[in-house]
Amino acid sequence: MPTVVLIKKQPTVGDLFAKGALGEGWTRRSDPADASYDNETFNLHLAAEARILFHNAESVVVFDEGPAGTPALLSYRAAGKKSPSAVVRFEDGRVADVRASYSQDPDAQAEGISPVSVAVLLSQEGVPFQGYLMKKLGLSAPSLEEIAGQRELDRRLERRGRALREMVRRTRAYREAHPRPAMRALSTDVVDVMQNQAGITRDQAGLERYVQTFGAGPCIIVTVYERPSRTAALAHIQPGTSIGPSIDAMISRMGPAGAGVEARIIGGGEGAASAQQAGDMIEAFRRHGASVVEVDLTRSFGAKSAPAEGGAPPPPQDDSDAIVIDARTGEVYNMVGTPAVDAGRVRRNAMLAELAMFQKTPVEFVRAGLLRAAAAP
Repeated sequence: MPTVVLIKKQPTVGDLFAKGALGEGWTRRSDPADASYDNETFNLHLAAEARILFHNAESVVVFDEGPAGTPALLSYRAAGKKSPSAVVRFEDGRVADVRASYSQDPDAQAEGISPVSVAVLLSQEGVPFQGYLMKKLGLSAPSLEEIAGQRELDRRLERRGRALREMVRRTRAYREAHPRPAMRALSTDVVDVMQNQAGITRDQAGLERYVQTFGAGPCIIVTVYERPSRTAALAHIQPGTSIGPSIDAMISRMGPAGAGVEARIIGGGEGAASAQQAGDMIEAFRRHGASVVEVDLTRSFGAKSAPAEGGAPPPPQDDSDAIVIDARTGEVYNMVGTPAVDAGRVRRNAMLAELAMFQKTPVEFVRAGLLRAAAAP
């Protein structure tokens, strides 16, 4: 007798509707303008043909058919978050895969999207395909304690986000009136810092006067200045860098920390991960009593600060940030040009930086400037 092989196909949208997986009380909108949600709150950029299947004060579910020949997407989004919490992708009308963004997207993780937050979103009454998605993602219905904890976390992240956006706004307003001065890349009297590295120096005989770095983006450049001792530090922090220990190490090498320590945060990428890193940096500096005087997140929150008159901006093909700090004055400059760094050192650093990104280690300090002096016999 011939063997009969049963091929199980993924369900279509119609199949899910027919099985009741959609849930009760769902709302279908043919025009996004008819929906009662705040576009700014949800940070959604909906195409005109997008269809809202479900919405309330806390979440929205959008089915976007996409252009002809492209997969359709069903996106589940929580208020105030740019990243979707979960996405169902359809091909030829059938479910191709179901993904929760926390498992693969650093920006989603940075926004606090987690298994608990996705379960909370999917557990709301009337959410489309509720049972099907909970099963596919291996999620259990959240407890009342988990729901309360998630909402408190969302509120805390929103408060931190508002404070960060305000600091960015103030920085931008200040830089529009007082553009950061420009300085040519230095080849002498300078500590060169590369990706996932930090350098520190002091205005005293026998030490380099400046610290500089280049090529930051989505990396963030952090400068720290202790005015009484005229000590300057700079770190080139990449995605994945352990923030707390990196800031702790910078401050501990400055000498006695206090109100005299000024920190600046410059650079970053377009996603939420950079904003999270900046928020972690601000909290770390405040634990040490340091004052964060500038937060110039050039890509996370808009256009880059313009250079001062007479200083050339980076070429169009290189939108990265490059910074120089002067230990004598504490002045921070936009670097113009690229320093002449040994090619072998660049290659070695690139390999070490990639390894450090996965290991989530703190920045490594360059044995130059103040540290070379400290290490001398």
